[in-house]
Amino acid sequence: MIHKIWLRKWKAYDSLELDFVEGTTFLIAENGIGKSSIIQALYFALFGSQNLLGTDLPITSAVRGANGDIGIVGCEISLGSRSVRLERSVEKSSRTSEVNSTIDIDGQRASENKWLELIHATTGVDAAQLALLAFVYEGATISVEDAGPSTVEMLAEVFGIDRLRRAARQCETVAKRLDRDNDNLRKALRDGPLRKDTQRAANLEAEAAQMTARLEVLRDRQNILDHYEELQREWASYETSMLRFRHAITTDQEHTSKLIVKIYELIPESFDAEILEDGRVGVERATAFLVQRYEQLLAERGRLEATRLAAEQHIASLSAVTPVCPTCRQPLSAYAAKRALKEHDVTVRRSEAELLSTGGDLVIIRNLIDEARGFFSSPRPTAPVPPVEILPEADIAVDKPSLQSEISQLMLAISNNQAELMAIRRIDEERKQNALLSARLLEGYRAVERSQLAASTMTKLADAICADRIVPMTNEIQKRWPALSSDSQLHMGPSGALSLEEGNHIVSYGGLSGGQRTLAMLTLRLLALQMATRCSFFVLDEPLEHLDSRNRRSLASLLVQATRESPQLRQVLVTTYEESVTRRLSSIPANGNDGKDSYSSPGAHIVRISANRKRATS
Repeated sequence: MIHKIWLRKWKAYDSLELDFVEGTTFLIAENGIGKSSIIQALYFALFGSQNLLGTDLPITSAVRGANGDIGIVGCEISLGSRSVRLERSVEKSSRTSEVNSTIDIDGQRASENKWLELIHATTGVDAAQLALLAFVYEGATISVEDAGPSTVEMLAEVFGIDRLRRAARQCETVAKRLDRDNDNLRKALRDGPLRKDTQRAANLEAEAAQMTARLEVLRDRQNILDHYEELQREWASYETSMLRFRHAITTDQEHTSKLIVKIYELIPESFDAEILEDGRVGVERATAFLVQRYEQLLAERGRLEATRLAAEQHIASLSAVTPVCPTCRQPLSAYAAKRALKEHDVTVRRSEAELLSTGGDLVIIRNLIDEARGFFSSPRPTAPVPPVEILPEADIAVDKPSLQSEISQLMLAISNNQAELMAIRRIDEERKQNALLSARLLEGYRAVERSQLAASTMTKLADAICADRIVPMTNEIQKRWPALSSDSQLHMGPSGALSLEEGNHIVSYGGLSGGQRTLAMLTLRLLALQMATRCSFFVLDEPLEHLDSRNRRSLASLLVQATRESPQLRQVLVTTYEESVTRRLSSIPANGNDGKDSYSSPGAHIVRISANRKRATS
């Protein structure tokens, strides 16, 4: 029996404590206040589940506040003669959902295993079965639409036998899918050679090594031949360059000799034996003498010009009306003037003749100087550089066409060898792929066998559970059914099939409404809890919702009657917002405004949770 529950930072509650008593207790609150949160907290306190009851949400999502805040849930419960206090805490975090538990049994600290052993010893079932039978979460009764019309099928739904059968059907589906995959693998298998031709592959590799070595030798010979031919071309080019050099030297020497002869003809007095023998150096020295001679002629020409101009001036002075001496500026006689004119005229004619001769020499010398300077500005012939490597005296006797032909044939043979070797390796790779596919196919066969075996085992297990537990329980329920369903007009036939009596008509299970099926399912669950376990409490989250008024009253009466007539079931906890139904079972005033939060009556204990009480202690 559950005596007390307390919450700290749990969903909508910062803090809440509730005390429970023996009998049927209705927790009444409007939607959104947190009725289901209390049932989920009680479930977590008892079993330490990682998910909230009736959802797939992690337990950390129920902690109120920010990351790092800790939610605490605890309860006090008695099982048989043992008193137990449980408190569990969990930190709000996205990384971990570790639960810290404190368990005291009869005032002594105990482990989780001791608590689970106590559950089994006092209730006759393990914790998982107790959680399945003793708690009905919100929406759990909706699955009755899928339950069969017989009591056996309903109990199979309650005890999870149908889930076992569904799992068996899923295993059969998986087996069929795996079988299709195996068919695809069989189609993908390729027929390869039965044996690996390792000897042929080894022979081909040996031949390839030999041919590759021979090819290297031939290519070395070809490289030597190519190098020799290149060296021959270099020496042939060097010899051609030497011929050109010798011709250039001869031409240069001829030009030098001609220049020296021309200069010698002009200035023979400046020549000596060295000039005639020094070649270009001699020409350079002779040209320097020629330049000196040119400068002397220029100076001589200037002197002659001056002499001619002076003579002409004297003639002008002597030709005047009164002749005057050009030197002393004294008058001269006619005879003296005539004789002086004659002398100066001779001087002018002689100067002009010498100027004419000197001008011709200057032109010749100027042209010869220009020719010599042009000769010096032209590059001198340079001897070509011989190749670094000396050409062998004897030619390398190699038949290049035959060598190239042998290389081509050898490369073709190597190519054919590699093609055959690759074909063998490709076949070997296909063989390996086939071996992998065969291994996968074998594993596929085994997986099919495992899935079929699992389906068969689960089906047999479900049949065995039904035969050993569900059918005997159905027989016992048939005996107890009239006592619990006298007000609901639901009847159970000898075969376990449920029907409803309405006047003179009998409505089969298939014609029952959803509310009537829910009432039948909860009645079965109540009886199953009493017969399958020695549990003293039954917890239901909003079972009265979605029912019509008649079925709602019938179910509420059934839950109250259960604790009265069963010496084993001492406590039923029910959450609901249907306060009108509970008023008929207690002494609550019709207007509900007497200011009280809890009521007791021979029929039920009522606890009202209001919005302003969510942080208070009840």
